[in-house]
Amino acid sequence: MASDYVQSLKQNKNSKLVDEIIEYLKSELRNNVTVKDVSEKFYFSPNYLNHIFKEKTGKTIPDYLTMLRMEKARELLKERDMKVYQVVEAVGYTRTSYFANLFRKYTGLSPKEYREMICE
Repeated sequence: MASDYVQSLKQNKNSKLVDEIIEYLKSELRNNVTVKDVSEKFYFSPNYLNHIFKEKTGKTIPDYLTMLRMEKARELLKERDMKVYQVVEAVGYTRTSYFANLFRKYTGLSPKEYREMICE
């Protein structure tokens, strides 16, 4: 049916857009990226982008960005020569205490505890 075809085209377009947003977020981990920034880059309203993004990924754009940052922080904490504050800056945060709270919420461990656990 024509309506199925149109729906399929829309889904493919949305999937491509979400993939592009994810790539953009990955490239901007160090920067203070907001949904407004993403919406301006892709020329859609913030509400619409967040809606289709959550539909495809199960997470809002800010939640997904936090997940990407926490995953990158986990990788960086494996490098013993990097100080925690350097990891914090590398993943786009300015306050170590805020980062530490998010990291604990995400992993159940402080950055120091996580580093000690993985580097044993």
